[in-house]
Amino acid sequence: MKKQKKDIIILGAGNVAHALGKELNAKGYLIRGVYSRTTKSARALAKYFSCDVYADPSLIPADANYYLISVTDEALPEVASRMPLTDGTVMHTAGSVPLDVLARFKRYGVLYPLQTLSKNKETDFSIMPLCIEASDKTTLKEIKKIALEMSETVVEVTTQQRKVLHVAAVFACNFSNYMYIAAHDILKQAGMDFKILLPLIIETVEKLMLMEPRQAQTGPAIRGDKSIMQEHIHLLKEMPHYQKIYKSLSSAIAEILAPKKD
Repeated sequence: MKKQKKDIIILGAGNVAHALGKELNAKGYLIRGVYSRTTKSARALAKYFSCDVYADPSLIPADANYYLISVTDEALPEVASRMPLTDGTVMHTAGSVPLDVLARFKRYGVLYPLQTLSKNKETDFSIMPLCIEASDKTTLKEIKKIALEMSETVVEVTTQQRKVLHVAAVFACNFSNYMYIAAHDILKQAGMDFKILLPLIIETVEKLMLMEPRQAQTGPAIRGDKSIMQEHIHLLKEMPHYQKIYKSLSSAIAEILAPKKD
């Protein structure tokens, strides 16, 4: 039987709260309670841990060892301000919210998972970069110890570096996934299955293990193949939104990446 470690109260019940809560629980930490502005979501997550549910941040006990705030960026300052003052360590998980949003607490920090997380998919934390920051060296050491129990890659970053990582991650993950949505819609309109593109997507990602993204770029825009691009634009005439994106991205690739002619 695993020896129970220190207790944690989770504020939030979304994808990140689910993933981190379950991983910490698997490492032996006691999930003591869950708060969410949506009571139904809080109850669903709390049921998994058999723990308490809190309807308001002000009702959270002040004697827990750790507090993990994983709410939307917009809600984070308000939630933090309504929490009781505590001697425990308070952490948030946001990519672009400053560390000092938690400055009213004695010990505080950031535990930012650099990964896309979903409730319905298990994620391997051991290879996930966990970015940490803290109010002081002692708290940083404490948060680093927790992070290392979950991941082999723990990186100390400043608030500014974390913001840069977040915007880069939006390009690499969120925007690229939207391109998959576009590809899915384009194929669906023609009665074709998106899965035919999966080997192409996998190969594209695997190439990034061997070379820089600029070296991996292919396609009509970087070749300057205007006739093909015009044909593609014509094919997208019934999907003007995607047509606009195609034109914009093709222009950007041609301007920034295409070889310059003498």
